[in-house]
Amino acid sequence: MRRLKLSRLGRLKNGRAASGRALASGTLATLLALAGAGTAWAHQDPPACSGTGVAITFEALRNDGSPIDLSETVTECELLTYRAMLAKSTAGNPCAFEGGTITITTPDGVAHDVTPSGGVPCVGGTVAGGCGAMSATSNTATYSVRPQDVASGEVTAQVDYMAAFSHTRAIEEPDVPRAHTELGNTVEFCPADTQCTDNFCDPAKSNGVQLGVCSSTDTSGRCDDGVACTTDTCDAVNGCQHSPNNGACDDGVACTTDTCDVVNGCQHSPNNGACDDGVACTTDTCTAQGCQHSPNNGACDDGFSCTTDTCDAVNGCQHGRNDATCSDSNACTDDGCDPSNTLHDPTTGCVYTTRTCSDSDPCTNDSCDPATGNCMHTGKCNDNNECTNDFCDAAGTCSHTNVADGSPCTDTDGDACTTPACQAGCCNQRASVNTTSCPITNCSIMYPFSSSDPRTNVTFNESEVLRTFTPMGGVPATPGLTIKLWYNDEHAMVLGVSKVSVKTSSGTTTTNYPLSSLCATPGTGCAQPNPQVGTTALNGDQSGTDTNACTGFPDLCDRPIFPSLFVTDITDPNQTSKAGDWQSGGTPIPPSAVFGSWKSVTKLKNPPAVTLTTAADPGTKNHWSLGPGSDPVPKHCSVSLGTTCNVNADCGGTQTCVQPADEGYGAEARWGVDDLVGNGTLIAGHSYRLEFMFHDGDQNKTGGDVGENCVNIRILTGSSSCP
Repeated sequence: MRRLKLSRLGRLKNGRAASGRALASGTLATLLALAGAGTAWAHQDPPACSGTGVAITFEALRNDGSPIDLSETVTECELLTYRAMLAKSTAGNPCAFEGGTITITTPDGVAHDVTPSGGVPCVGGTVAGGCGAMSATSNTATYSVRPQDVASGEVTAQVDYMAAFSHTRAIEEPDVPRAHTELGNTVEFCPADTQCTDNFCDPAKSNGVQLGVCSSTDTSGRCDDGVACTTDTCDAVNGCQHSPNNGACDDGVACTTDTCDVVNGCQHSPNNGACDDGVACTTDTCTAQGCQHSPNNGACDDGFSCTTDTCDAVNGCQHGRNDATCSDSNACTDDGCDPSNTLHDPTTGCVYTTRTCSDSDPCTNDSCDPATGNCMHTGKCNDNNECTNDFCDAAGTCSHTNVADGSPCTDTDGDACTTPACQAGCCNQRASVNTTSCPITNCSIMYPFSSSDPRTNVTFNESEVLRTFTPMGGVPATPGLTIKLWYNDEHAMVLGVSKVSVKTSSGTTTTNYPLSSLCATPGTGCAQPNPQVGTTALNGDQSGTDTNACTGFPDLCDRPIFPSLFVTDITDPNQTSKAGDWQSGGTPIPPSAVFGSWKSVTKLKNPPAVTLTTAADPGTKNHWSLGPGSDPVPKHCSVSLGTTCNVNADCGGTQTCVQPADEGYGAEARWGVDDLVGNGTLIAGHSYRLEFMFHDGDQNKTGGDVGENCVNIRILTGSSSCP
């Protein structure tokens, strides 16, 4: 319980202004101040009294009737008796008063009328038998202290008095004097409960002075923790105490350590060390029945899988050999379990002895068939190459000679377009091309023709500037194959657009693009691998295209002005596809090399007009001198221009074998098939239609002069060389 101790200051509260005051000591007494100016009227008593006043004493009594001093405390359930006494005020010369009501309000807020049964007599006057009384005592009011009435550590009662009238003038003055005072008593609460006691305030218990005092109930019995081996006591300060008694836990087993746990009771911890029998492979344990010794086969593992490891309780570890576990499924070995053998397998302990199959022949390799155990003797000089002859001399020295080139060998690439044969001791899968088993259709350009796409009807003016090309028709792509175009005209070939100027309302913007320059001696022909061809954009202001336009489609039919190759996959069943052609919106591929003579073009766009201006031709015509690394220009029959030839006889009796026309400026553009395979453009085993075109250096026709044609190729599979 809480103890609250408060100050004991009396509080003065007036019923009305200047009606009285209270004075407190051992009991609480209040002296009311005199108020008002008296007049010497006939009925004043005492004569010449002035104003009104009353002294009120307010006190609390214990059960034995003794007053409670303000320095004392009361219990939280004590029975208190309150009473008040009225007397003439000692301040000034107040008039006598009488009658009225005395009210005591106890701390629980209940108002008690404690006016004496005969009323309040006239107090403070001089008339004998009338106003000669010096004091008046109220009836009492009782109250049992309640914790809920405690405020700031005190229970506070108050008394109020209002007289019926006072003898101040000829006509008595009613309702005066008045007085009010309060009495606070400090409450001391009973001690808090402990584990050993329940403390409480008993309102029916008396100590001879007080009725309602603190009491307690012994609760030490609640300290029993239910653990049989603990001694349970209750300490007044520390509460319940539980002392373990190990002696109460002896289980009679010698190898256990017996202790008392204050929570779990008796504990019997096995001491396995006390059970050691001296045998390394037994597990020695202490149980409720005493020491136990269990064989532990696992402790006898010698690390070899071919032994059976057991623990004998008397003799310790035993290792039995099991030859049956050592079978390696090889009939050419004798198998057994023998970890003591220095040749044993470190994991299994098995020993495998290989049978000897030597036939004493230096030209054989001797072996044993693991399935049957039979000895085998094969020639040691076989290099497993069908394109060599193998020899072994008496000393067992091997030698190998190549079979004749062209000898058949095994087809390993499965490509119907090739026939393998031995070449220099190696089976070359591409030794020859088998066009009978693998026909390749000839390519026909087929344009122009009318369709829903206006590009298919575009005319290529002066296509003869493409003088010749190779290969023609349809061919297998043997290693090193290149697509070669030869150009010749009175003006040098256009390599690309090197500068684009675009006019707008705010001015002209010019963009330069790299384009490979001619060498210092263009008259003898120049060579340029991987040439820079200016802008390769196909649409928009910066496109590197010609000015060709289709009616109703002004920005659709312009062609790349740089030498271009277009690829269409025509692998079965797409033999007639032209999906990759320029006419179908295919992507142009610049050449891997150019030779001979060329020049650039500049482009001016003044919307909507587009103007192409070709650079000047080189000062010296190179004719068919195409420079280092170029390919010889193929000849053709004089009438059958599409038939290549080397001599007149190749053209029949009436035609001659001639070089293509030479108008002054020659050039060659080349694409390496191996490069296109290497970068993933072409795939082995597929067939392709290759369309190509280039522009002349005049561009005086609508859309310029452009040569185009095509060839079909098939990319071979398999190796073309030997290691």
